Amino acid sequence: MRKNIKNQEYKNFLYIILIIFLICGLYYILDINCIIRYLIGVPCPGCGMSRAIFSLFRGNIAEAFYFHPLFPLVPFILLAMTNLLDNHKKIKKTVIIIISVSFISVYIMRMYLYFPDTQPMVLNENAVVFRLIRFFAGLIKR
Repeated sequence: MRKNIKNQEYKNFLYIILIIFLICGLYYILDINCIIRYLIGVPCPGCGMSRAIFSLFRGNIAEAFYFHPLFPLVPFILLAMTNLLDNHKKIKKTVIIIISVSFISVYIMRMYLYFPDTQPMVLNENAVVFRLIRFFAGLIKR
């Protein structure tokens, strides 16, 4: 019985990894990059994370930290998303709180220092929200 639970946890972890890769592939194919920036024009707390990880894979650690200073937390985020830590609820809760506070703090700092014109914290003026505003503004002017 215990072995079936471990196998299910392992399968769930693999499903999460597969879903992440599929989403990344879809974003790449559609050239969306960040769904939040694509829809509302403002970078999300995770903006730059993909570029940071790709920079790390190329061996450019300084560039990885430039794109997103919290990229080293990715394994912990993946771990928190799985049920591998369900037996250690205090540890899981602590990990989630630390990651959340870190992302919010770094996001606020990056928005203050770099938004709206420094990569990756740039404003997308072609976002869906801005296009809708321009569309409706055009209708009102008629």
